[in-house]
Amino acid sequence: MKKILCLIICLAFGNSTGSMSEERKSIDFQQYFKDITKEITDLTDDGILLDSKKFRYLFNHIDGYTKEALEALSNPAFSDIDKHVVLFAIQGLELADLLSFAKQLQILLENRKISHRIFRKTLFPPYNWNTLLAEHFENQEVRQRLIAIRESTAVAPEVKQDINQLLSGQALEDIKEAREDEMLPKRSYAEYLKTK
Repeated sequence: MKKILCLIICLAFGNSTGSMSEERKSIDFQQYFKDITKEITDLTDDGILLDSKKFRYLFNHIDGYTKEALEALSNPAFSDIDKHVVLFAIQGLELADLLSFAKQLQILLENRKISHRIFRKTLFPPYNWNTLLAEHFENQEVRQRLIAIRESTAVAPEVKQDINQLLSGQALEDIKEAREDEMLPKRSYAEYLKTK
């Protein structure tokens, strides 16, 4: 009965999953980001990305583009601005996907395919963008991934400090305090975009 009902719904409304997959396959990732950066005139206010429909689409579907995102972050053909748009789009990943992405990003760093700056900004973005790792610092998988990153010889000392703050819970305390003092929004951009 459930299969018949599902078939009727799919026939009546179309298979949105299938059409979404087709749309994802048709995107030229590099050109898509260049189009977004043309829309954005000033990335010193990274919140301006919230106004871009293309960025919001990619942010909400980034789980289907992690391979392309890794390639973009390690590709010299992508400008620094393009890479910043990519790293902010990555903030749309759910926790498990973010941890998997972090592992792959660490490999790129260890193979000198990405810069320390891009590595740090992707995994440890400004708190107004994403607080996911800080909020889940007690989660075993998060702790294991952070410790693995911290133990890598390729990781810069400031990243190790960021990780220590996360693992100790200090980062989360700082976030809560900044929100109470209205120095940070109550929700990060990532949380905001996920509700759009």
